[in-house]
Amino acid sequence: MKSPWEPILQTALGTPSPHNTQPWRLRINSDQDATLFLEVARTLPDEDTSGHFLICAMGMFLESLRIVSANAGLLLRHTLIDERGPGSPCSSYS
Repeated sequence: MKSPWEPILQTALGTPSPHNTQPWRLRINSDQDATLFLEVARTLPDEDTSGHFLICAMGMFLESLRIVSANAGLLLRHTLIDERGPGSPCSSYS
């Protein structure tokens, strides 16, 4: 049986990001649940010293997921999780 995530991700994974890095990774936990991760290796710390590109990229991806889900008749809700550690490109944000 096809996962409900498949058609949503086929569109959302093409979301543009600054410098086209697409730093997101999504782990599908179940048909109703997924976890969004930041792939640090795909960030640009030398160009994005403030982290603004990164914040924009993740926000654009979340918004794309929301729009594509709504188009499929689904409601997407998200909860932000702050588990950053020292050395993380986003560790200066609170």
